[in-house]
Amino acid sequence: MSLASSLALGSGLSLQETQQREAQAELLLLQCWGEDKKAMVQDTANKRSEMDQTEEPERERDAKYSRPDSKGGYGRGGRGKGNQPKASGPRRQPFRRSAETEAGAPEGMMWLLGKLLLRHEDQMGIDKTQNGFVMFFKRESALSLIPLFVQKSQHWNALKEQKQEKMDEIALPLRTFLFHTLLEALVKRIKDTVQNDEQLKTATTLQVFLPRDGDAELQVPFLSYNQETKTLAPRQDLQPLPVSTMLEKLQVLQKQCLCPLAIMRFHSTQRLSGPLQGPTVPFLLQVGHRSPEAAELYLSLRSLANSAIWQLVGGSLRPEKMGRSALATELARRLQGPFTQTPAHPQVIWSAAMHSVMRRMTTQAPVPDLWSLLQWAILHSGWARPHSQHDVAEYLTFCRRFVIPDLLLGRWQNRLLLADCNPLRCQVRDCGEAWPMLLATPPSQCDTGPSGRVTIQRLIHAWKVQAAVGVTALEREPSLLVLQVNRFSPDAIGAKDATSVLPDPRILLPCFQHRPTPHNSALHVRHCEYQLIAIIMHEGPDAASGHYRALLCTYPPESEPTFWLCDDSKEPTTLTELPLPALTTGYLYFYCRTQQS
Repeated sequence: MSLASSLALGSGLSLQETQQREAQAELLLLQCWGEDKKAMVQDTANKRSEMDQTEEPERERDAKYSRPDSKGGYGRGGRGKGNQPKASGPRRQPFRRSAETEAGAPEGMMWLLGKLLLRHEDQMGIDKTQNGFVMFFKRESALSLIPLFVQKSQHWNALKEQKQEKMDEIALPLRTFLFHTLLEALVKRIKDTVQNDEQLKTATTLQVFLPRDGDAELQVPFLSYNQETKTLAPRQDLQPLPVSTMLEKLQVLQKQCLCPLAIMRFHSTQRLSGPLQGPTVPFLLQVGHRSPEAAELYLSLRSLANSAIWQLVGGSLRPEKMGRSALATELARRLQGPFTQTPAHPQVIWSAAMHSVMRRMTTQAPVPDLWSLLQWAILHSGWARPHSQHDVAEYLTFCRRFVIPDLLLGRWQNRLLLADCNPLRCQVRDCGEAWPMLLATPPSQCDTGPSGRVTIQRLIHAWKVQAAVGVTALEREPSLLVLQVNRFSPDAIGAKDATSVLPDPRILLPCFQHRPTPHNSALHVRHCEYQLIAIIMHEGPDAASGHYRALLCTYPPESEPTFWLCDDSKEPTTLTELPLPALTTGYLYFYCRTQQS
C-alpha cells in the first residue's frame, strides 16, 4: 500500500475511495503529461523505438494490477507456492520424460491435443460472453480514435519510464487509461455536436441521433445491420436514449472504469504502431467479475451495446459472441481431414502408430477389432464410410496422404530431350505416383513375347514404351512398390479382363540416373530390382462388387517359396506353390527393393 493510501485510511476514507482518488490523480497527471509536447520530445527522444511496442501483449501484462492476495489466502510473503513446508514422508521422484519419448511422440497425440485445444476454445467462448465486448474502429475515418490511442500509449510509456527511474510505478494500467480516453473523447464530441448545428445535421444523417421532433430532446437510437439493404438501421425493439441520459451513463462509466480489476483487457488485435489491415480495427474489451464495481461496469456497457453514439468516435460496441477465433477455426478445419496432412513426421506415424496396431494384431487372441484401436481410428479419421467395402487401390491412394515414409516415396516421369531448342532443354511430358503405379495396358492387349505368356515384366515393358516419344522411367525408386494391373476397362462398365498374368518373383524397373537437366544424361536409366512379397486378388465380375483376398509370398534364397492365402475371419492357408486363381484374379502386386539393387 502506498504512503498516500495509508494517510487516507488514517483520515477515515475507505480503501475503495482511496484507490479511486489515487487513480484520478494519476489520470490527471497522465492527461497533463500528454498535453506537454515539448517535454515529451525532450524526455522521450531516446525511447521512441521502445514506445512503438506498446500494443504487444507482454507490455499489457506488465501493466496489469497486481493481486493483493493469491488464491487460497496466502500472499507473496505467506506459505504460497514455493514456501510450503517439507513433507515428513519419503520424497516422490518427479516424472521426467525421456529424450527418446519426446522425439518419438506419435502424431495421434498431436491430434488429441488439437481436439483438447478446441474444447478449451469453446469453453473460453462461453466465458467471454459473460464479460466480453468487441469494439470496431474505422481505420480511415476522420472520427477514428486510433491516432489518439497511439499518442496516448506513447505518453503512458514515457511516464512509466520516468516513474521507474524514481523507483516508483504506475498503478493505472494502459488499458484503463486508453478506455478512459475513449469515454472522455466521446463525451466531449457529444457536447460539441449538440451545440453545433452543422455537426448536428451531419450526425443526424449518420443516424447518430434521430430527427428532432419539435423542441423535444435529442434521442440516440440503437442500430442493427439490415441484410437486405446492407446498411445500419434503427432497432425497433429498443427504446432510444435521450442525450442527457446518455451523458449520465458515460460519466458513470468514466468513474467505474478507474476501479481496480474493472477493465481486464482493452487492446487491438493488430499492432497500432505497424501497418493496419482491413477497413476496421477490432478492439477486445473484457470486464472483470470479481468486484461489485466491475459488475456495475458490465451492466452499464451492456446497456450501451449497439448504440449509435459510438459512431461519433468512428466505432461500434457489441457483446462478445459465442464462437471460435480464426485460428481455432483453421485448426478445426485441419482436424476434420487427415490430421497428418500438416507438415509433420510421417515416419513417426508409420513406426509408432502402425507398429502399435500390428503388435496388437499379432499378440492378441482373438484378432481385435481394428476400429476399436485408438491409433487405427486416428489414422483413418478422414476415411469416408469406413465400414463399407472399398477398392484396395482407392484405399492405398488414401494411405498415401498420411503414411508417406521414405519406403513409399516414388514417382515416375516421361522425359523428352528437345534437341531443336537452343540451348538444349529436357521436357517432362508426364508424371505420376508409384503408390500404386498403374500399368495401363490391359493384360489381354499385352505382347506375350517368346514365352507366350503375359507376365508382370511384360506389362512393365508395355508401360515403358506406351508413350510415342520420350523415355518413361522412375524418377525416385521407392523401397516398397505397388503395381496395379488394368483389369477393369473404363469403356465397358463392369467388364473385367480375366487374362492370366504370371507374377515374376523378381522384376527390373527402369530408373533415371539424373534429374531432368538440359543434358543427354537426363535420359540415362539404370535398372532396379524388386522382389514379390504380396498379391491382392479380386474375385468378382466387376469393380463395384466381389471379394478381395491377399496372398503373401516369400522367396528364400536357398529353399522353396512359401505362400500364405489370407481371407476374412479365417486362418491363413500355407501353400508351397502359387495358386492358380492368383493368375487370373491378381489385381495389385507388392514388390520390395532387393539389396542387390
